[in-house]
Amino acid sequence: PSPRAAAAWVVLADRWPCRLSWTLQCLEDAGQGAAAPGGSEKSLWSVFQEHAGELSALRQPLGKVLSLDGDPELFQAFLARDFPFGAGEARQLLGVTVNLDHSIRQQMGLLRALARL
Repeated sequence: PSPRAAAAWVVLADRWPCRLSWTLQCLEDAGQGAAAPGGSEKSLWSVFQEHAGELSALRQPLGKVLSLDGDPELFQAFLARDFPFGAGEARQLLGVTVNLDHSIRQQMGLLRALARL
């Protein structure tokens, strides 16, 4: 990635760890199912939008983690307009992301699995 994209990714992970983790977990879960055509071109913002209702429904058990996030409107502007990362880029950057607590994503994966039972 370009230095600008790398810096933006670091900011994204730092300012919105919960929303980014949620989006990445949804992306990972979708990748485990039947591969959707064009899945790597899908934007992170569209992935988040598709699953925002589910995140909202889990607001109670994720309350402490959600409180780590900055302004949700800035998150939207950041991903939808300023830095529209694609799913493929996110998968590449995730491997070198050290400033994101991966236990958040594990917790979200468990909550998503329990909600689907």
